[in-house]
Amino acid sequence: MALWRATIPDGRPLEQLGQFKATPLCAALSPDGESLAMASVGKGPGEKTDLVGYDLAGGGERYRLSLRGRLRSLALAPKGDLVALALPGNQLLLADVAGTRELVALDGESSDARLPTNVRFEDVAFSADGKLLAAGSLDHSIRIFNLEQRALVGTLSGHVDTVLSLAFSPDGRRLVSGGKDRTAIVWDLASGEKQSTLSRHSGTIDSVVWSPDGKTVATACASGICNVWNADDGSLLWTRLGHQGAANHVRFSPNGKLLVTTGDDRLVSLWDATTGEPLSSLVCHAVAVQSLWFSADGKSFITLGRNGEVRRWALPPVEPSGAD
Repeated sequence: MALWRATIPDGRPLEQLGQFKATPLCAALSPDGESLAMASVGKGPGEKTDLVGYDLAGGGERYRLSLRGRLRSLALAPKGDLVALALPGNQLLLADVAGTRELVALDGESSDARLPTNVRFEDVAFSADGKLLAAGSLDHSIRIFNLEQRALVGTLSGHVDTVLSLAFSPDGRRLVSGGKDRTAIVWDLASGEKQSTLSRHSGTIDSVVWSPDGKTVATACASGICNVWNADDGSLLWTRLGHQGAANHVRFSPNGKLLVTTGDDRLVSLWDATTGEPLSSLVCHAVAVQSLWFSADGKSFITLGRNGEVRRWALPPVEPSGAD
């Protein structure tokens, strides 16, 4: 039993942004909140993926690409001009969606270490300056690519199972990874060494994120639990059971005062990022809520349901500790 502060009067979204026909595999929102990239199962025989970019401000499609294979993950570069795509096998592609739509393979050919043929990438993430790309894989490793050189520049090894989720720190000096081994690791990218290991998880870690000030890390588990950690020493600050079923996505608000989780139980749950106090809860879709992103000003957020429905919501008038 949980006591929630009721702050949402009717649970209606500000805007229905789209009802896309195919079930989404994965999606990403540009930092300016204007473009959504969504991958879904392609039509026709064989394993195919349709990648579509939508203009959320003006409506309509910005681009459409058809890819062979079932996409595992995607990420949008900070400027929204590049999309990183993880496909079956060891395929890691960059799509120039702002101009030529050219697909460039990142395969390590220009570096000393070629990618093994049995790699399957599960998650990709850009650094805040767009110069680095991290890719976590089935072989328990994380590979770091320099995008200016189109080269593999480092490999991080420390997980004992598939790496499922990645996030760069705001300053780009560290990386947090979450795995099927129920462990998250904070990495120092200059040395390539572990800074801390976050091991007290009750399920696979499907989402990781840094606070805007880079002082804390949040992790969301398939068990429905959300944890917040001190990013420097790895100490656990608070833990909460947020969802009945998996917690799919976790995000800090732009000012770092709120933490938001989404789950298979259709809920978006809002927490005080400092204390873990539950602030509000909202049923956003008739199905599981797959992903969530905040607007740049922090006044609204966008949710993606597992049925392809995209909605924009006003941030409820919650009052986290330390609020102005």
